Formats: sequence, structure tokens, C-alpha cells
Amino acid sequence: MLNIIKGGLRQQVTEAAYKKLYEPHGWNIDGQEVPPPDPVQETVKSLPTQTQVKNYIDMTRRQPKKFDDKLFYSDSG
Repeated sequence: MLNIIKGGLRQQVTEAAYKKLYEPHGWNIDGQEVPPPDPVQETVKSLPTQTQVKNYIDMTRRQPKKFDDKLFYSDSG
């Protein structure tokens, strides 16, 4: 896969498609690496409502905690 650029537009295409379709129309190979999409942003885009987006973001921020009901002294500490 090649990263190509023309003006402010960037696109990722195969080398065969670049040679056949894009190179004759003035597209150039971009030397910069395009960062991979953020999986959280991709998931947020797929959620239908704002409430679900808020709940998903809150869920990803939480850290798992060890359960401790303090029934046994040997477990705490």
C-alpha cells in the first residue's frame, strides 16, 4: 500500500492502482507515514447516540479494581 498526496488530499492505494489511475492525474507518493486510525475514535464513530458515546468513553477510562469485601483478614493487606 502506498500513501499518495495531491494538494491537501491524502489517500492509501495499492501500487498497481497508483500506476494506472493516480499517477497520470498528478498524484505523488507521500513520504510521510500516515498514523493508523485510533480504535477508540473508530468505535465512537460507529455508535448511534450521544449517550452511548459518553458511556463508552467513561467505560474506557475506568480501571479494574480487585474485589475486597474484607471478610477475611488474610485477604486484605
